[in-house]
Amino acid sequence: MTRTRQQNIEHLKDILENDQGRFGNYQELPPLLFERIPELEQIGSYFRKATLPVDSPRYTWLREQLPDGLSSAIDIGANLGFFSLSLAAEYGIEATAYEQLGIYSEACEALADLAGLDDKVICRSGELIVDKLPEQLSVADLSIHLSVLHHAGEVFDVDTVKKMGGWRAYALETLHILGDKTSHLFFQTGNLLGGRPDLPVLFDGRETVPFIRQLLEDAGWTIEATGIVVEPETLKFATFGPQELDQAPSIWCRRDADSGLVAYFIGEECIGRLATGHAQRPLWFCKR
Repeated sequence: MTRTRQQNIEHLKDILENDQGRFGNYQELPPLLFERIPELEQIGSYFRKATLPVDSPRYTWLREQLPDGLSSAIDIGANLGFFSLSLAAEYGIEATAYEQLGIYSEACEALADLAGLDDKVICRSGELIVDKLPEQLSVADLSIHLSVLHHAGEVFDVDTVKKMGGWRAYALETLHILGDKTSHLFFQTGNLLGGRPDLPVLFDGRETVPFIRQLLEDAGWTIEATGIVVEPETLKFATFGPQELDQAPSIWCRRDADSGLVAYFIGEECIGRLATGHAQRPLWFCKR
């Protein structure tokens, strides 16, 4: 469906104003688009503020890792398309944004149209199940896979995770497929199934760095850099090279029953409190 600019504005406003899904809790509108879409200042006032604004800090870290020459990306679990749209606006990168929730894919498409990036960003909606990934995903220079994989077995591919023998086997297969499609990977995952404390733990949060490191290496990826939030309240990532990972701090978190906030720890020392546990998840930039 082709919409006029005003129709796109109204459609985007309606989506953002009425979004009550839990995945909308931490989404941001891309700052790089505000000059291209002046109406975003008004639209943004209708959009609930992110519980934890993780997109901008993650994008800042990604920019520091990007090698020269990347011209295309696939963004899996793109939500509103923050990374696809930002990379297209800043670097002219052509991106395909895959999002399971149709309403978010529509918002991404509206943003791309309004920003004049519809020739750079393609938005595709639909369930991405691992058996069909090889035929669904485009070949690109970079794959973006952020805080999606821990939802496998809860939000999608529930039976497949069981058939494959568990979450790690599923994760390994997914990362292998991404390696067949792209030469670089920007990756992050949580350690709780579905990000929910009432569901099984996928791996010990205190062992996140060695666990994910081994997972990525087993899938054939070479780790270039790892980003870890060492000061949760600033959401600033410290970068560790592959030779420094053994010295990287092991950060874990738990929700405080009294305050309702998530407390972050190095060892037994509390280093900060936030509304959610998203800042505990390291970022990984890898190459094939």
